[in-house]
Amino acid sequence: MPPIAVNHAWASSLSSVVLLEVPFGYCLQLLQLLPNLIEFRARGRRFHSSDLPALDKELVLPKMEIFEWSFARDESSISLLRYVHLPSLRTLGLGLIGYDEVEPATSGLFLKRLPPTVTELELVWFSADPDQAGVDWEIIFPPLVSVRKLSLIQCSLASTEEILGCLAYKKRWLPALAEICIIDRDPAEMEKYDDTPIPKGDDDYKIEVRKAVLRFAETRRDGLGSGFDVKTIGRRLGWSLRDKKRVDVLISRGLRLGILEDEQLVECLYSNI
Repeated sequence: MPPIAVNHAWASSLSSVVLLEVPFGYCLQLLQLLPNLIEFRARGRRFHSSDLPALDKELVLPKMEIFEWSFARDESSISLLRYVHLPSLRTLGLGLIGYDEVEPATSGLFLKRLPPTVTELELVWFSADPDQAGVDWEIIFPPLVSVRKLSLIQCSLASTEEILGCLAYKKRWLPALAEICIIDRDPAEMEKYDDTPIPKGDDDYKIEVRKAVLRFAETRRDGLGSGFDVKTIGRRLGWSLRDKKRVDVLISRGLRLGILEDEQLVECLYSNI
C-alpha cells in the first residue's frame, strides 16, 4: 500500500484525528504529517501490519494533549514508544495488542518520559488472556503520579478485577487518583443494535465488579483524601441495599465516596444519608 498523501492546505489546521483498525504504520505517518494535532487516537482490537518505515529519530508533538496508542507487536508502534515526546499531554489512552511482545524497557521509558501534566489515564479493551503474558502493572502505573482519573473502557471482568486489585494492594501507585470510570456498553443494547448476544454470566460480572470497587475503596480509603468517585457509564452494575452497608461504613469513616451510574448517584446506596 502506498504512503498517505496529505493536503498541506488543511493539514496545519487539523487538530483532532480518531482512527479505528488502521495499520500502525499509517497512524505513525499521519502523526508526522500533522504537527498541530491536539488529539490523536489510534484504537483497534486486532493487529494490522504495514510495510511503511518505522521511526528512527525523535518525534516531538508539542501541542498534543490527548493521545491514545496500543502496545502492539508492530515495529511502527514500538518505534513510536521509543522516540515520541509529548510535552503537553493531559490524557493518555493505552490499548493492548500483543503486549507480551513489547520489551518492558521500551514501554517503561515511554511512560517515564511523560510530563507531570498527565492527569487522565484510559485503559482500552484490556482483556486478561490466559494464552498471553500478563500485563506488568509495575511498569505502567508507578510513573503516572499525577493521574487523578482512571477510565477502564470495555475492559474484561478479569482485567477490571486485576487492575482494581493491584491498585488496592499497591497504595503508592496512582497516589493522586480521585476517580475511576468504568465504561462499557450495556449487553442488552449490544444485542439490540448489532446482534451481539448477552454474554453468559453477566450477573456474575456485575457482582464481581461491585465487589472489586468496594474492596478498592476500603483498602485505599486512607490515601484517597476527602473524596473519591466511582462511575459506570453504559452498563449498570445492579447496586443493591446489600452493598449499602459497606458504603455506609466507608462514609462513616470520613470518605466522601460517590458511586454513580450515568452521572447520577445510585439512589439505593444513599437513602437516609
